[in-house]
Amino acid sequence: MKFKKFLSVFVFFLFTNLVLTLGVITTVATPSAFGKSNALYNNEDTIADSKTVKEVVFSEVPGVSTVRLYFPDTKEIKEIDLEEYVTGVLIGEMYDNTHGEALKAVAVAARTYTLYMCEANKNMPYDIVADSKVSQAYISKDDAIEAWSELGASKYETMKNAVESTQGLVVTYDSKPICALYHASSYPNTENSENVFIEALPYLIGKESIESIETVYKSSVSYTESELNSILTSNSLPSVNLEDLKINNI
Repeated sequence: MKFKKFLSVFVFFLFTNLVLTLGVITTVATPSAFGKSNALYNNEDTIADSKTVKEVVFSEVPGVSTVRLYFPDTKEIKEIDLEEYVTGVLIGEMYDNTHGEALKAVAVAARTYTLYMCEANKNMPYDIVADSKVSQAYISKDDAIEAWSELGASKYETMKNAVESTQGLVVTYDSKPICALYHASSYPNTENSENVFIEALPYLIGKESIESIETVYKSSVSYTESELNSILTSNSLPSVNLEDLKINNI
């Protein structure tokens, strides 16, 4: 649970810190989209200028209402409403107990990344892939309910609320949606885009993480022998006798 809370705070910090350190930022978001205490809501204020970044702006989605989504498992391509797709991305990418403002931030990031891919793949059969290893995870409302019943329906509503609160908002650079990459962990720091993806993008600049090695890579859990065996047998694995158990270093 502590990790989930940390993750939600970090995702929000990551996205806000990204856009706030890039250059001049303005927003057309209303207070209902981001609370007035939230760093993303700047009204008419601007952040200090940058020599390398022209302008990063929150603006309305430029005339795209549907997404051509490719499902690798079934090899199908389905045309889905943009906002419904972003809702499905949040279901697949985020915890349902994540702080609401973090969900809104990721909704903007996911929508922005989607629009970026729509433009990049406009001459391709599909815009984006329903796979987190390739682009973004996606779980539809029906699949969420089938997997988690009432909890799935509740999660859908939570994510839908975050998407509706930021409806139409994307982050643009030079009047185009940015490649809004996001992730759960980046210890000890992120990289400049050209060090990972070859292309140098002026708004994807490496910066130090707020995480520590203890919070990212170290965790522990304790079980009695009976509890451990209960978990093993429930997953069709053989039980163990701790007196005979030997763990080899790899």
